[in-house]
Amino acid sequence: MDSTASSISTSGSALPAIEFKRTIPRELTHKRRIENVYLTALDRLSDSEFVCGAFVPHSNAYLNAMRAYPNDVMLSVLEVGRQMAIALCHEYLSVERGSVFIMNTMQFEIAPAFHTLDWIRNDTLLGRMAIPHRAHDADGNLRSAFGSIVFFADDVMVFKQSSDWAIWPLDHYRRFRRIIREKNARNPKPVGEYVPPFAGFKMNSSALSKASVLSDVLWAGFGNTSFAASLQVDTTDAFFFDHDNDHVPGMLVLEGMREFAVDIASRFPTFCNELPKITALTLSFKNFAELDYGVELLAQVVDQGRPENERRLHVHVDTRQFGRPVAHGSFVLE
Repeated sequence: MDSTASSISTSGSALPAIEFKRTIPRELTHKRRIENVYLTALDRLSDSEFVCGAFVPHSNAYLNAMRAYPNDVMLSVLEVGRQMAIALCHEYLSVERGSVFIMNTMQFEIAPAFHTLDWIRNDTLLGRMAIPHRAHDADGNLRSAFGSIVFFADDVMVFKQSSDWAIWPLDHYRRFRRIIREKNARNPKPVGEYVPPFAGFKMNSSALSKASVLSDVLWAGFGNTSFAASLQVDTTDAFFFDHDNDHVPGMLVLEGMREFAVDIASRFPTFCNELPKITALTLSFKNFAELDYGVELLAQVVDQGRPENERRLHVHVDTRQFGRPVAHGSFVLE
């Protein structure tokens, strides 16, 4: 494991000039459609520090349909961070094209400016990333890494994102997925209507986006602290399924958990704004979710009894398939 000490500045003014005129080659970001590439430039500052330029898309019909309001750009900027990590590994850390990146964990910390900035007028991002921890195999190939990014818009720090990921050779990944798919195929497919693992009642989704990735009907447990929903997997969606996938994309799982947390928070007006805003989230992936089986989301409100003057809610969301964990997310909303 390489460990290189690094501190990331919280000011964007000291970073080198970055171009925003055109996007980088799509293969560096593992995208097939050019409209889904948001990075515009990459540069290396030191052995473990890098900088990138990106734009926040406002003309992508699929992303726009998932926004609850014009300034709802969280999914877009999370995708920018994902693309940056992949592109830097290919461009500067000698990771072969065709390698498979598997995210293990992610943390996202939002500065106040994120929710107050006019993202329509300020649609470019400057990101500074440190990758201080890297692990290689016996042949010197990068196989896992941890990185942190600070993003600036209009020279103001808007959010921090950190994650760790594994990097697998394509043939290794294909063998692994073949074994797992054969094992999962033995699980019986559910018959009939979804039933949550708790006593409760049905209610309509209050999703604010035009194209929700959740089922129209949600479940609430008696006591209003437990909730359940189903993830809708549309393989024709040109954002989540930009290229062929043999599993439910992690970004779709993340968006389902994000939308679910916001939907739940909107039902607690004493503790959250009318349009709940996420101020922090942590995410961990446990298993791949298969495309041809249902994916359930189970949520728990863990602190709805906070004093009224503390307008904040914590929501934990677990994504499951076959009764086993797929991912876990913890959200703080105001």
